[in-house]
Amino acid sequence: MRLLTDNEWHDFLSIDEVPEWLIKYYRNIHEEEFDQFLKYNNSYYHLSDFKAFDSDNNFDGFYPIDKFGAIVIKISNDGGQYQIGTLI
Repeated sequence: MRLLTDNEWHDFLSIDEVPEWLIKYYRNIHEEEFDQFLKYNNSYYHLSDFKAFDSDNNFDGFYPIDKFGAIVIKISNDGGQYQIGTLI
């Protein structure tokens, strides 16, 4: 498998950067979780979309994109930033 990433830390989107339709789609999340949205490859995600890894590796979670690949995410120790990439 190959990992495609820029190895940069990114800030989560502020609530002002999240489209209203997206906030309505995620109507079940709590207000304190509104700072956990991100945009990657022109698609929006919420941290709750990612599943935790069961094994020890460099990433904290993954979002399956097809049978053979996934978007992987690592959260900073303070929870304020993330690194993201595609595993193919």
